[in-house]
Amino acid sequence: MCDNGGVIRLLLFDVNDTLLDINALKPELHEIFGDTVTVREFYLECLQHSLVCNEVADYRGWGEITQGVLEMTAAGLHIPLKQEAAMQVSQKLKALPPHHDVKPGLEQLRRLGFRLATLTNSSTDGQREQLQNAGLTDYFDQTLSVDAVRRYKPAHETYEYALKQTGLPAEEVLMVAAHPWDIWGAMTCGLQGALLTHSGKAPFPLAPVPTIQAPNLVVLAERLGSTAER
Repeated sequence: MCDNGGVIRLLLFDVNDTLLDINALKPELHEIFGDTVTVREFYLECLQHSLVCNEVADYRGWGEITQGVLEMTAAGLHIPLKQEAAMQVSQKLKALPPHHDVKPGLEQLRRLGFRLATLTNSSTDGQREQLQNAGLTDYFDQTLSVDAVRRYKPAHETYEYALKQTGLPAEEVLMVAAHPWDIWGAMTCGLQGALLTHSGKAPFPLAPVPTIQAPNLVVLAERLGSTAER
């Protein structure tokens, strides 16, 4: 059960910034930009351009977008972008560490009997490397990428694709993300939503209220476990 009374059978996880710590990019970005560009600014620029891909119907892979944002940002700041430095950013994106709460939280969720899957903006091959390098591959029954529909979250097609792949009705799937926009997109498709509020995240007040909120994955697992026992 979850707080709204719906039966949750599967948790569908965002990957970047939710399971994996994007702040690990700081040394690589600092090497290029110094203190001029933060990790958060770089990541949000990548997200913005993924949405542009949706709007102009010109899908580009997540890795291509991140490299494009690097080149654009460097050019705008009149900073020479060395190929080696750009490659280091690309490699780090495939080797981001998990947040400290992720492995114990996933282990607890597995013990509780939930099915676990991912739905990420990363490419199919990129996600495979990310999860393998982070030691998370074996926790998931399915790993899904927006590559399959060539539309980035929060486009409805991405969540509808995930539901078809899981074979479950929307109300039995809980989207877990550290991004209010991802929860918003999922909930407008009928999924339930769990917002992880680490790193100063909070719900967007104009969006549907998340089904459940938690500061990290361990607390989310505890709350899901307690509601299941009711």
